[in-house]
Amino acid sequence: MAEHPELWTERTPEQRYLFDRPPSFGLARDAERMRDGIPPVIPRTSRRKPRRERGPFVTYLRLPWSYGDRSAGDVWHRMQCMRRRHEMMGGHTMQLGSDVVFIERQCRWCGAEAG
Repeated sequence: MAEHPELWTERTPEQRYLFDRPPSFGLARDAERMRDGIPPVIPRTSRRKPRRERGPFVTYLRLPWSYGDRSAGDVWHRMQCMRRRHEMMGGHTMQLGSDVVFIERQCRWCGAEAG
């Protein structure tokens, strides 16, 4: 029959760290320092100032994509429409479901009616 294992009465020194190095960050470091009697360091959080509110004009300047010109082509077409050189489309019939409708001529960029 096998012998009983030897029972230790004294506590053996345990390896507390991975790769024999003390933890250098996080909760493991705080726990290790608390074992040595050092209280954990509570990080100070600095309160950020709230951002200044912008007025409608600055909002318009900062968000041009929401107010119209999305590309250089949009500026070109808008200038052509201002000079009354519209790019007209329409003037034909189209079938929608069982109905035949007439598509009126209008500018494809600004929606100005022909005539």
